[in-house]
Amino acid sequence: MTNTPTERVRRSPGFGAALTSEWRKFWALPANRNVLAATAAVTVGVSILIVLFGGGSTLAKVQSEGKYDVIFFGGIFGVWAFIYLGANFIASEFRAGMADYTFVATPKRSRVMIAKMLIVGGLGLGIGILISLVDVALTQGALAIGGFPTLKLEDPALVRPILLYIGVGMCLQGTIGGLLAVLVRNAFGALVLTILLSFLPVTLAKFFGSAYGHVVPRWTTGALIESISGVATPGSDGYLPTSLALLGAAMWVSLIGFVAINRVLRTDAR
Repeated sequence: MTNTPTERVRRSPGFGAALTSEWRKFWALPANRNVLAATAAVTVGVSILIVLFGGGSTLAKVQSEGKYDVIFFGGIFGVWAFIYLGANFIASEFRAGMADYTFVATPKRSRVMIAKMLIVGGLGLGIGILISLVDVALTQGALAIGGFPTLKLEDPALVRPILLYIGVGMCLQGTIGGLLAVLVRNAFGALVLTILLSFLPVTLAKFFGSAYGHVVPRWTTGALIESISGVATPGSDGYLPTSLALLGAAMWVSLIGFVAINRVLRTDAR
């Protein structure tokens, strides 16, 4: 039995169509392209400045005190920039009124939001890996040219942090920032909230006693990223086994995602 033309018109576009549409929309918005370029420039730019002004001896000294400090120093700025990117991708949908047209084209609003989050998370992971590799090449290349010791890049324990730390940070924090933007409808507000979720519980640990300090900080988004990427030291207050860290990340996204999507479903698009 074939569908009538009216039935075909009423049928909601599938998830693939929604994902394709949101992907095209992401690259069509100049603000997204600009912030994405700024994210890469800020992260890699800091590494370039460190190499140019710090010199090999300074790099070697910093790296001897903390093997990740040199290659990931600029990463935090890149993660913050990417949080803003993810939040702005969502907030602009409501601020500019595009949501009115989006939700007419794709009536299943949850499908649109999930597509957006997959785009933000996937881009964050991929771009983060590329940025991290560039940072490693810049810093370790400068050390090698100066005749200073470099990181043993063939060490499996080092490969995991290099590949995952910045990428997982952009993926998780960018996704959470985008979901929070659904609630506050403001990119900068979502950026601030995302950063507070990562840092505030850790800052409060010194006031709330040892029981709090041994349990809560390791479940913050920042600590989960360190555990997933292998940066966290086993036995420390910020460490969780990889499986539990992945579960914690999924719980954060699921909880905030449930609240965010519920608001989109139950409230006006504006």
